[in-house]
Amino acid sequence: MSFKGGKTVSVNLDFIDDGEEDKKGNYIPKLCFDPSDDIVDNATKLVEMDPYSLINCIPDLFKTESELVISTEFFEKGN
Repeated sequence: MSFKGGKTVSVNLDFIDDGEEDKKGNYIPKLCFDPSDDIVDNATKLVEMDPYSLINCIPDLFKTESELVISTEFFEKGN
């Protein structure tokens, strides 16, 4: 996400998933776009994402002004 002054900040959201631990207690995240999934399935996941999810998952996909409009509309709807 971009802020005034042009600084871009990326936040690691790995904690928001359905990952699990292996036998040694190592955390294994569940990927949204798993490389072992069929490319059509991953593409479908991408095009079905709502705009708010897109701006939070894919940095610099939209211009800053568009991100602000998307965020404002999302929160005005009470999501």
